[in-house]
Amino acid sequence: MGVSGTLALFVARRTKEIGIRIALGATREAILRHSLYRGMAPVLTGVAIGIIAAFFCTHALAGMLFAVNVTDPLTFVAIALFLSLVALIACCIPGRLATRIDPMKALRAD
Repeated sequence: MGVSGTLALFVARRTKEIGIRIALGATREAILRHSLYRGMAPVLTGVAIGIIAAFFCTHALAGMLFAVNVTDPLTFVAIALFLSLVALIACCIPGRLATRIDPMKALRAD
């Protein structure tokens, strides 16, 4: 929800810029790709930092883990992929809204 809200705020603040890009010939795919990049870059950075931190913190929790190795790569990869997929879905909603901006309305606003 935080990723989606942050990206929605980005799209709302950059409506005029996105409208200009569309008016100058940017494709809908380019606008969506830019929006997804803006939303997923911090997410992927956080996932990478989280994997590193989890690798070091699991040794402290080793006694609480049942039937899972402390450094189980399948668990690390599965959780990272799941969280990245959820964030990608959250980024798609504001990203699709950015592709539907009407350039004339965006340029006349404000």
